[in-house]
Amino acid sequence: DIIMSALKSGLFDKMVAQSIMGPAWEQMEVSEKKEITDIVASNLQTSSPSAWYGIYRSITSPIDFTEALKNSSVPILYIYGEQSRYREIAKMNVDIIKTFVPNTEIVSFDTGVHDLELQYPHQVANAIRKSWKTEVYLSAQQSPL
Repeated sequence: DIIMSALKSGLFDKMVAQSIMGPAWEQMEVSEKKEITDIVASNLQTSSPSAWYGIYRSITSPIDFTEALKNSSVPILYIYGEQSRYREIAKMNVDIIKTFVPNTEIVSFDTGVHDLELQYPHQVANAIRKSWKTEVYLSAQQSPL
């Protein structure tokens, strides 16, 4: 509760934003830094302790999702940052996903940390477009509009 109260106080918004953005922070314009800080502040204000605990648990300890993947035929795009403190969990996830879902595409960002959609919005959007382009086209061909 003390940590949540401190985070919600607003005193650490910029520090948290800078930590999330990692090396990308230094390349950002002042207006972009403010926008990211505002997004982080909003997230901090509206999050609950149970949500933060769930996030913490998912990035610091393995979660066995092999059963869910065994029968999956959905293509997966897995994106992670190489500079994340939790990259070992991400790499473990990559191994598990590749084992059970062969049509998985892995995209890692060398200087990425966390919240890659904020750090590299255009690159993440392009990875999604590239990954889904074929699937969307095939789906459109199979069902009449």
